[in-house]
Amino acid sequence: MAEAGATSSATQAVLALFGISAAVMALYMATLLYRVVSRITKSASAAREVKSKGSAKSAAAPAAAAAANQQGGAKQGGGARKADLKTLIKQSKAAEKIAATKEDMAAHHALFINTLKGHPDVINAAAWSPNGRLLATACDDMQLRLFDVADVSSQHIKFKWVQAPQAALGVGFGNDGSSLVAALRGIPDVVHLVHYVPHKQGGAITFEPAWQKQAVLGHEQLLEMAVVPGPQSEALGVPQAGGIAVLLSPKKEGRVFGLAAGGSLAEFKPNSFHNHALAVSANGRFICVASFTADVMVWEVQWGRDGYKGTPKVMDLKGHKSQVMSAAFAPDGSKAITASKDGTMRIWNLAVRYQLQEDPKVLLNLPLPLPTGQCFDRMAWGPDGTIAAAVGGFIHFIDNRSGKVLEVLHAHDGRITSMQWSPVLLRVPGADEPAAVLASSSSDRRVRIWRSPASLQ
Repeated sequence: MAEAGATSSATQAVLALFGISAAVMALYMATLLYRVVSRITKSASAAREVKSKGSAKSAAAPAAAAAANQQGGAKQGGGARKADLKTLIKQSKAAEKIAATKEDMAAHHALFINTLKGHPDVINAAAWSPNGRLLATACDDMQLRLFDVADVSSQHIKFKWVQAPQAALGVGFGNDGSSLVAALRGIPDVVHLVHYVPHKQGGAITFEPAWQKQAVLGHEQLLEMAVVPGPQSEALGVPQAGGIAVLLSPKKEGRVFGLAAGGSLAEFKPNSFHNHALAVSANGRFICVASFTADVMVWEVQWGRDGYKGTPKVMDLKGHKSQVMSAAFAPDGSKAITASKDGTMRIWNLAVRYQLQEDPKVLLNLPLPLPTGQCFDRMAWGPDGTIAAAVGGFIHFIDNRSGKVLEVLHAHDGRITSMQWSPVLLRVPGADEPAAVLASSSSDRRVRIWRSPASLQ
């Protein structure tokens, strides 16, 4: 009986194993059948699509032949098809030509001077050297580029590149006018500040870090950076001033660093939920932040005989009724312009006795020359007094004395990421006198160079 029971159990086990194998085989066959049916269905759908397209082409052929006959030069039968094909080829070449020239449609504008290409990714910033002969760019491709723009209109502008370990978010020039100061995106989204100095190696010039500072904004990201070299500060009337780099985070404070050794000089707090834009005067004296609030705080970077003294808040620009989206200083710091979501832009006189609590005066209060709800993203004040104000890919040129819009141009196909005027007037084609020149960078991977409309008047 024991042997019979053991045999029965073994038989049941074999039967169970056979049943499982049969079930697996059935599932496998069902899967194969599903794949075959799917392929047949797709083939039939593709055949129907091809047949449908062929029918559409056959139906369109008489209409195309008729259109070709109406234009003249077409013949019946095969001749009509041949003429129509020529027409299509001609149209295709015309479309290619339009596509090729669309990229630089701005080149036909009277203010256009040049386009600097060669960037494979978003350009985050562009900056001029103090003498206006070099233009540096910061790109998401982890490279800084240094363009030789001594002849700003040349079609063969050469550039050097500096390989960075991370994406370049901002760039400016060091105190010597040839070294570069860059803000790099760290991990995770912190900001590193690096000073690259040129070195000659044989016949080549390479850039190596002279100093670098890690996580200069703590755990915060970078909204914007402005760099003012020391010689530039002194030339614009700030004696004993060293060069500075000013960095601002999107939500919290900003910080000031000295260019000589990268030391932290000051921290300034806009006390706002959100910061929109940073403005630093070209002489490095004043700093302001366009933020979530309607008032704009202004700080002064103070220097003395013994060097840096401090960066206290010295005045407020009060009068807007909604948050300020952008701001800019006149090159000498005597005036400022602000643009607000209240639909107005204001030009301020900062040449007041703020030490005696005298408030800045509003020189102009004008409606924004934009559709309701729009505001300028960024602004820059040129050395000839022309203000460049950007929204999206468009630039408005504004006269600072009257507030009149001098020109509006579609500068870029993407969002404008930075605008900066050359610190000095430059020679431009067709002008007897040097003119103010603006560089704009964009997410469309282009840097374009423009002359001020004042130079055409």
